[in-house]
Amino acid sequence: MRSSFSLIHVIWLPLVSAGQNNTLISGWVSDPDGRGTFTILSSCVLTLSLCVYTSIHLNVRPYKQTELRSWIETTKWVFFGILAPELMVFVAWRQYMSARALDRIVTDLKDQAKGEDFITQDKVLSGQQLCQGAWVTNR
Repeated sequence: MRSSFSLIHVIWLPLVSAGQNNTLISGWVSDPDGRGTFTILSSCVLTLSLCVYTSIHLNVRPYKQTELRSWIETTKWVFFGILAPELMVFVAWRQYMSARALDRIVTDLKDQAKGEDFITQDKVLSGQQLCQGAWVTNR
């Protein structure tokens, strides 16, 4: 059986165990009585969000993408980074593998063109062909 630990355990567990040693422990502290539970939790979530925001490195945004759409995209990735950090690692790994494959293709093209004085137009891959996965040059 898998044990789960959640916010409910943090809030209610001290109340249940308080009767055993006659010590009054409160699971939720309101803000006017000092640094409350909500203040602590909100500062933790804010700090975690800022850490994830600074650690993500999104691709350069497309030419016609608006600032609002870019902000929504960044917010989405911050949300994913908080809730599923393994997804962020997987996406980074996939991009790394794609970059390695692209590097091999470009290296092969340079090796093929070593004997020539210049690279002809039919051996140059456009960025659009690379993005669409069309690795074959026009000949």
